[in-house]
Amino acid sequence: MSSLFCGIAIPKITSSLFFLLLQSSVSVEIKCPSHERNYLLHFKAALVDNSSNLQSWQGFNCCKWKGVGCKSHSGGHVTLLNLTDQKLGGEIHSSLFRLEYLQHLDLSHNSFSGIPIPSDLGKLKRLTFLSFFSGGFQGKIPVTLANLWNLRHLELSSTDNVGKLQSPSLSIWLKNMKRLEHLTLHRVEISRAKEWEKVITSLSNLRYLRLSDCGLTGLLPSSLKNLFNVVHLDLSSNSFTGVMPPSLGHLPALSYLDLSSNHFNGTIPSTISRLVNLKSLLLSSNSLTGSISLSFFENMTILEQLVLSHNNLTVSVPSMSWTPKFKKLSGLGLASCRLAKFPLFLLKQYHMFELDLSGNSIAGNIPPWIWEFPELFRLNLSSSELTGRLPLKLAAKNLGFLDLHNNSLEGALPLPPAGILHLDMSNNNFTGSIPGDIRTYLQLAEVFCILQNKISGRIPDSICNTNMHVLDLAGNMLSGTIPPNFTANCLDLRVLRLGENNLVGDMPDVGNLIKLQTLDLNGNHLQGLIESSVANCTSLQVLNLGNNDFDGSIPHRIGNLSKLQILMLNSNKLQGTIPPRIFALEQLQILDLSHNNLSGSIPTSLTGLQAMVNASQFSPVQLGYRISKDILCKNEVTLSTKGLFLEYEIILTNFKFMDLSSNNLWGRIPPDIGSLHGLKGLNLSRNYLIGKIPETIGGMDQLESLDLSLNNLSGIIPLELQYLSYLQVFNVSYNRLEGKVPHGGQLLTFDKTSFLGNAHLCDIPFTNSTCNISFSNGDDGKETSEDIEDDSEVQKEYFLLGLGLSYGLGFSIFIGILSLNNKVRKAVFHLYDAIIAGMHHCG
Repeated sequence: MSSLFCGIAIPKITSSLFFLLLQSSVSVEIKCPSHERNYLLHFKAALVDNSSNLQSWQGFNCCKWKGVGCKSHSGGHVTLLNLTDQKLGGEIHSSLFRLEYLQHLDLSHNSFSGIPIPSDLGKLKRLTFLSFFSGGFQGKIPVTLANLWNLRHLELSSTDNVGKLQSPSLSIWLKNMKRLEHLTLHRVEISRAKEWEKVITSLSNLRYLRLSDCGLTGLLPSSLKNLFNVVHLDLSSNSFTGVMPPSLGHLPALSYLDLSSNHFNGTIPSTISRLVNLKSLLLSSNSLTGSISLSFFENMTILEQLVLSHNNLTVSVPSMSWTPKFKKLSGLGLASCRLAKFPLFLLKQYHMFELDLSGNSIAGNIPPWIWEFPELFRLNLSSSELTGRLPLKLAAKNLGFLDLHNNSLEGALPLPPAGILHLDMSNNNFTGSIPGDIRTYLQLAEVFCILQNKISGRIPDSICNTNMHVLDLAGNMLSGTIPPNFTANCLDLRVLRLGENNLVGDMPDVGNLIKLQTLDLNGNHLQGLIESSVANCTSLQVLNLGNNDFDGSIPHRIGNLSKLQILMLNSNKLQGTIPPRIFALEQLQILDLSHNNLSGSIPTSLTGLQAMVNASQFSPVQLGYRISKDILCKNEVTLSTKGLFLEYEIILTNFKFMDLSSNNLWGRIPPDIGSLHGLKGLNLSRNYLIGKIPETIGGMDQLESLDLSLNNLSGIIPLELQYLSYLQVFNVSYNRLEGKVPHGGQLLTFDKTSFLGNAHLCDIPFTNSTCNISFSNGDDGKETSEDIEDDSEVQKEYFLLGLGLSYGLGFSIFIGILSLNNKVRKAVFHLYDAIIAGMHHCG
């Protein structure tokens, strides 16, 4: 028998056989062609896959491999390759571009270490989706991308650790992409910045446009209103100037607008309030001015994110009882907006995820309802005028980021939620001790920062966890020894600061912290030897062990820390010679070995200190550590200038300083010292240096402070020193110098206190001394009885003065000096140094 199906006679079959045939037809396996499999294997062979994320790439059917997709209607050819965030590096093999049916290619969020985007990419003409976002690529964007006219989605960006991608001309490679709907260019240097307007506004199908950190300048063009289909517009981190154009209010479809981190000024245009479909409005870090009420945004009923932080705006709330029409606000940024109170309308914003009210004048206690937002993840109330105590345990269970630094909060440290990732409560008045079970609450924490409080007691044994990047306990009253197993769980630590406490005992063994970049143990009572294992920390940039009681010699292996920018071992009891390799650290910008018992001579060659040799070639030294894009925690260093310890808060600066004072160094000052053209400060005082002052010092044209006092230097003051036009502090007192003081340049601005104790110096500025003495060549290292007698009279004079003033002045100078103006400060420096110098010689 037969039946009729669509007019065709077919034999009658049983239902079981029919379903069997149907099942077999559905389960037919799609197999990729063997030549495409080979292309992928060649591509894999050129990659660096240290995490073995492509271990599934084996067997004959590449359609089953991780990240590979095939379509049956294309004959089983490979049409998709999605390898985003697979930690891949290496090279991009040319075989990839022989996959002619490829439509979707995503290599974003990898680590290709600065390789260029291959020009062969233009051969993949069927591509509709291409993402090289944050993949580690750099160099020029190839013009062959113009062949990809089928693209709907394009993402290109470099990462922060490599140079920007370069785009010689947008029009060359974008002009054919008329179907483009999504365009992201981040950290792409657009060299012909003026052409971007014409090119972009011609892409009429665009719905998503991001041109962030692309070096765009000038006024924001009003022609952007032609992009009437754009839903997402991000032009952040550029250098746009002028006012925000009112034409932005003529983009009715816009739901996301980010103009943050530019140079816009003036008021926020009233037309912005017409964007009733906006969900996100980000205008932070500009120069916007004027007063604005939050009622301005009343018509944006679906607003979810509003960020106006870091402008010159004064933001107000209409009234204490005001309730906005938007009910689903999840992000509010009003940092530095001159708020005086917590906005009470937040009480009914139950979806709050991120709240930043930092840098305002909000005084008093933190209201309890702040901790009750069920979804709150990020809270920043730093740099305000908050007082009072916090709950012993914070109730915000989903809180991952909490920043309360720079307030006047007091009481015991609160216990954070167990899932906290970032906790900064520095620069407050918290007291008590660190809870012994603190690690229970810091199991996921990457940052724990409580510096500059009044925390006492011991450091808990297991405060650190395997995820922690920053542990900063500096500037408290912690005591006892550093736990012996302190670093056992800190293998990912980048910053460890325990300075300015009352810690005793030996230096901890940090040799296992191979990722450590900053180690600060300054200002404690640590003793014994400096651990040579610190040299295992090959990523170390800042090493500050000053103001302790370390003895023994400086480990020679410290000279192998090739990334070291700051080395401070001052004010200890170190002996022996300075390891020569330290004077060849190419990136070293601050070297302070003062106030020890170091001996030996200064090396004759110093050109290995390349950062000090070059005045501007090297990157600014960063004593602070960056926690996030917007947050940079500050370090401070103390440098000895003119006998006084001065605090320098150095975050991003090109300050370069060498201090070898108050040691037992002998021999001559090497002429090669003049090659350090980048130095701002040089202090070689209080040693046993002999011979002439090198003329080459006159070529150190960046010098602001030069102290060669209290040595046995002889000869004349070189004429070349008068060309040091930036010199503000100069001291050659208590040597055996002779002859006329050069009358020129900055040397004329220093009075007699800079030249004391040199019996045969004459024509000293601001005195009536004249040159009627016959001079020797001053370089024999011998001292006559007349010299001794003359110097003794001067020393006695200042010794008697020192007895009368040192006790009265010493403490007040150290505490109050930083509050003085520059003129008074300089006068005090001179007086204090004279007293110290007289006492030094009499002793």
